[in-house]
Amino acid sequence: MKHTLLMLCSAAFFALFAQAATAQTNYVFSYFQCDPSSCQEEGPAETQGGVLVSFSSTCTGGAVPGLSGKAAITIGTPGACKTPYIPYALVETSATQYLDDCGDPYTVNYVTEIGEVFSVLGVTVFNISNSAGCDGSIQSPVVIGTKPC
Repeated sequence: MKHTLLMLCSAAFFALFAQAATAQTNYVFSYFQCDPSSCQEEGPAETQGGVLVSFSSTCTGGAVPGLSGKAAITIGTPGACKTPYIPYALVETSATQYLDDCGDPYTVNYVTEIGEVFSVLGVTVFNISNSAGCDGSIQSPVVIGTKPC
C-alpha cells in the first residue's frame, strides 16, 4: 500500500511538472506590411534626391508588440553632387531558428532596413543597414563605404 501511494504521488508530481514545462515561445510576425508593397524603391540617377520604404508589423511572443520603421537614403544637397548617383532602399525580413535550454526549437523573425547608393555603372558606393527582431533584439547600424556628396 505504501509503495502504491508513493508511486501515485510520484506520478502526480511528474505529470504536474510536465505540464508546466513548455517549449520556448516563437517571436514571429503575425502581420507585416511595406509601403511600397514590394518593400524596395530605386530612384533614377540623380545629383540630388532620395527614396523611402516604410514598414509596420505585429509580433507574437510578447517581447515587443511590433516593429515599424523605414529604410531611407538621400543623395546630396543642392549643388553638392556633380556626378549622378542612384538611391536604393530595401526592407527585408528573415527568420532564424534557435534551440531553447531544453533543446526545443523556436523561431525569431527579423526585419533589416537597407539604404544604398550606387554609381551610374551599378557599383555600390555606400551601404547602411540595421536590424531588429520580434524578440526585442536590435543590431547597431552597419556602414560600408562613404556616402557621396
